[in-house]
Amino acid sequence: MRYDLVATDFDDTLYSMKGGGIDDFTLGVIGEYKRRGGKFVIVTGRMFSAIKPQAEKLGLSGLIISYQGAMISDISSGKTLKCFELDRDLCLEYLEFLKDFDLKAVQLYADDRLTVEEDNEYVKNYRTYCGVDVDVVGDLASFIKAHPEKTLNKVYVAAYPEEATRLRIAAEKAFSGRLNVTSSKEYNVEVVNPLASKGNALKYLMDVFGVEKAKVMCFGDQLNDVSLLTEAGMGVAVANANPELKKIADYVSEACEDDGVAKTITRFCLEEN
Repeated sequence: MRYDLVATDFDDTLYSMKGGGIDDFTLGVIGEYKRRGGKFVIVTGRMFSAIKPQAEKLGLSGLIISYQGAMISDISSGKTLKCFELDRDLCLEYLEFLKDFDLKAVQLYADDRLTVEEDNEYVKNYRTYCGVDVDVVGDLASFIKAHPEKTLNKVYVAAYPEEATRLRIAAEKAFSGRLNVTSSKEYNVEVVNPLASKGNALKYLMDVFGVEKAKVMCFGDQLNDVSLLTEAGMGVAVANANPELKKIADYVSEACEDDGVAKTITRFCLEEN
């Protein structure tokens, strides 16, 4: 096949958040691609415990990338192969920085657990959508100081789009080189270890699988997918993607809800002469 490794973002790229989920056509294409020897990997900002059940529904059992590239795990065993955790003092500094912004929710991910100060309406909707439990701990800074044994995976913030953009720009400036600041939707900002990105995690998998860049196809829809697409031999933005991602993509597919990932795999991997 032309591409031996397909790596894709999940929400609104492979999985339609508008309610369609993943249909039988896409399931069939993924199965056929794997049957022919292809490696299919999900690369997501979601926590591992939230993406693992979804990956299993797709019949995946190998490696998976979560937390914007900060964690690489084995789906079957649950074992973590690689983890870039947040520096504790830096995380505390960032939480203090957030006090200058009008936010809907601040979510800390510690030891792959969703950890919040209060279980408000946004958090309830989020945990229902992702299918995860939540630890309500009160002040997050106090929680971090009281639990030095916890691995800090990510901080996720939700806000109105204008405020999220203001925060992202300010955080990129204030924490340049110290945090990887990105957005997976227009209403959120996510920070992880500066060494973590979807692109860096992809390069790790390419080494593990022994696949060269020219044989890799990647899919995405948002700004957090830029590094993923630029590390691929063929970077694909779905039609519903952020316009900035489309600018750097090699190809624009059909939209997520129109099976863009599956149709592109079929077009370039399964129907080739």
